[in-house]
Amino acid sequence: MYAYAANNPVRYIDPDGRKIVLEGDYKQKQDIVEWINKYSYIQYDTSANGELILSGKINKNGSRKYSDDIQCMRETGTDTYISISDIFVDPYTKKVTKIDGGETFSNGKNENMYIVITGRPTEARPSGKGFLKETLPERILLHEISGHAVPRRFNI
Repeated sequence: MYAYAANNPVRYIDPDGRKIVLEGDYKQKQDIVEWINKYSYIQYDTSANGELILSGKINKNGSRKYSDDIQCMRETGTDTYISISDIFVDPYTKKVTKIDGGETFSNGKNENMYIVITGRPTEARPSGKGFLKETLPERILLHEISGHAVPRRFNI
């Protein structure tokens, strides 16, 4: 990969890599990028077609683990779609699910991953093994990526 990127992995993107696609209108895509960048060491931007791309910048206060998790999602065998909505319509079964905070969907290891968040703060509530105390949209997105999408993709 470094040969392709002229020894600068932040400057170019491997064209064979998987993608993370931000769905929605311009403001929703910008909100998602802003929320990711708030906690990520590696900073991102969005391309004209809505793909999450490297910006070439870093956030010295950001989490390297969160950056690693995002990069892992880009390197899996499927694409990941992130959107802001109150519902999710499964593209395979057409089942409609109401979203309360955030949820991650996939139909198996080799299917695309879908992360949906409402984009607004929600009340604190029990979540899985713990208690999701901070429920701002950026924390919900971090939770869905690092707590659900990456572990599901790698069966951890």
